[in-house]
Amino acid sequence: MIRILIVEDYQIIRKGIISSIVKESDIEIVAEEDTTEQAVERALELKPDVILMDLKLGDDDYGGVTAATRIKEKLENVKILILSFYDDIDHITRSIEAGVDGYLLKDVNKEDLIRAIRDIYDGKSVIHPTVANKMMKQMASREKKDRKKNQINSLLSTREKEVYQLLTKGLCNKDIAAKLFISEATVKAHISSILRKLKVSDRTQAVIAALRLNLFEDS
Repeated sequence: MIRILIVEDYQIIRKGIISSIVKESDIEIVAEEDTTEQAVERALELKPDVILMDLKLGDDDYGGVTAATRIKEKLENVKILILSFYDDIDHITRSIEAGVDGYLLKDVNKEDLIRAIRDIYDGKSVIHPTVANKMMKQMASREKKDRKKNQINSLLSTREKEVYQLLTKGLCNKDIAAKLFISEATVKAHISSILRKLKVSDRTQAVIAALRLNLFEDS
């Protein structure tokens, strides 16, 4: 028997979830709650097998994430399935970082919801197709950005990187020269080399490229 705790603050949605699974012979709903605090308290008290967790609880867009984090700290084996209207990367990423075992959108049909509950109970991860698609696109975009950053780092000399970083901070040639103890003519030569290697026409485009790639975020 799969023991389920439902955490959902919209009563009509909560009742819809219950009606979708209540007739399943291998699933038992042990409790239903609608706040972050109640979710944590009931989870620790009842130790359910699976928690169906709304992401937004009350006025807190990340109430479900908070609850999931606190529950996972105490009950490592409990499985948490997020049910949400949100399909943006920020909500998805924060949920996954909290250690949830699945992420479904609330438009999921009854059959897929029941299958997800059973899969999660069996130790599998479940991700809504729309969510999975966005994650794949983000990963592809991140890989492309990382490749571009590595390409730039391999093209520029150590001194050019120093000049480029100061350029992104808005310093003029004179100030860059003073910072690096080199002449303005040398700074100008480095900037010309940077623009050529980046294949951009001016320093503004070079700065935009660096900011877009977070090129100096760790510096």
